[in-house]
Amino acid sequence: MTHSEACEVLIAEISSRWQIPPADLANLSTFFDLKTIKKNEYYFRSGAVLNEAIFIARGCLKQYTLSEDGNERIIFFAEENWWAGELASMRAQVPTKYNLVALEDSILLTLSVDKWAYAYTHLPWFAEMYHSGQQCRVKSLEDQLLRSLSESVETRYLRLLNERPLLLQRVSQYHVAAFLGVSPEALSRVRKRLYNV
Repeated sequence: MTHSEACEVLIAEISSRWQIPPADLANLSTFFDLKTIKKNEYYFRSGAVLNEAIFIARGCLKQYTLSEDGNERIIFFAEENWWAGELASMRAQVPTKYNLVALEDSILLTLSVDKWAYAYTHLPWFAEMYHSGQQCRVKSLEDQLLRSLSESVETRYLRLLNERPLLLQRVSQYHVAAFLGVSPEALSRVRKRLYNV
């Protein structure tokens, strides 16, 4: 995938949600750099200070943290048309507590902190898009936390299966378990109950 093709994916995604002035659309690709990342390659690790926002044009990545006992807890899976990274680290220039690693060979568009700041202050639609995206992300994380506290593993697994069925074809059961906050063995027992296997 070329830079131009990746930018077409980005423009299609943005245009499907926001009214963008034609001149801004024409110049949008100049803000982004193309990067590729191989399966199992880290884009960043805990402790890094991030300098760019990331749009996934193709591929699948996981953002996760490690618990005190060394267990992986996946915060989210980022597939095509998702943004990834951590704006708090990028904007405040503080170390992130998260890791971002590719689960597949992936093609990314990156937006440097300087270009992000320019777009935020000079393109009103970009600022609106950012605020709306942050609100959705916060609500999604709050809902995820509430479900982890109040719903059974079976209910959360069925919700994931219903909401993102294609994702479950891309990632391993180990990753699904880490996202749901359970051991692979516990997830296996849930699946056996559901499918009588």
